[in-house]
Amino acid sequence: MQRTGNNELIKITKRDEVYLSIDCEASTAQEICDQFTFYVPGYTFMPSYRSKIWDGKIRLFNVYNRLLYLGLLEQLCKFLYTRNYAVKFESNFEVTKCDVQANFIDILKLPFAIRDYQLNAINHALTYKRTLLISPTASGKSLIIYILVRYLNLKTLILVPTTSLVSQMFKDFVTYGWKNADTHCHIVFAGRDKGTDKLVCISTWQSIYKLSQKYFEQYELVIGDECHLFKSKSLKSIMEKLVNAKYRIGTTGTLDGTQTHELLLQGLFGKIYKTTTTKKLI
Repeated sequence: MQRTGNNELIKITKRDEVYLSIDCEASTAQEICDQFTFYVPGYTFMPSYRSKIWDGKIRLFNVYNRLLYLGLLEQLCKFLYTRNYAVKFESNFEVTKCDVQANFIDILKLPFAIRDYQLNAINHALTYKRTLLISPTASGKSLIIYILVRYLNLKTLILVPTTSLVSQMFKDFVTYGWKNADTHCHIVFAGRDKGTDKLVCISTWQSIYKLSQKYFEQYELVIGDECHLFKSKSLKSIMEKLVNAKYRIGTTGTLDGTQTHELLLQGLFGKIYKTTTTKKLI
């Protein structure tokens, strides 16, 4: 892609599992910054805005260090394409298709049959490694999460917004047939020990967002359930520390009334994928 009257070549590199590094001129960096900037809902009522310390905006691209969330790669490319910029990828961003085979599902001995849209959502998440799954109420989000956890068998952090959902997620895993689930899963909420050698940690985001990056470096898979309910600042704090989590899956029933901006959710988790609709479920 060549921009008319401009010989600038923009170089895009994957820095880690959180960020893209964009090598570009200062004027181009400002264009990108403007594209990935939004007002925080309700900003006019916030003390920092009223005292004129903050302008009410969150900027997802840093014009100084030239970093952008990896989940916004596709949107970045579309933006640069519409402006006819020449782009060079310094890292491999190719996608390899992945399909969960029927024999693996059989091994799990689930108490009921998996639905086609659930399997499609699982294969999409495994193929792209990062995604924001929109799946309505009663569509079986926890089953999708369970199969992803069992299939990948990686050190996993599952984030939920309330303590009741921590317990519910664990109970769902038991219901789905995970024998001795307590030997594989550690649950965390206020007052519970955060550290564990178990494969899976299920926690409220409020319980761990202040922990150091060292704690988060152990995880290769992060799943944010009902992630639209997470507060932006806390979610950013957690996700930016998960530098080794190459699999990032967010799930939610809706993005209506979200406390965290949709663009930020896509940056931290990935592109939106709608598993099914309420109408189809009915």
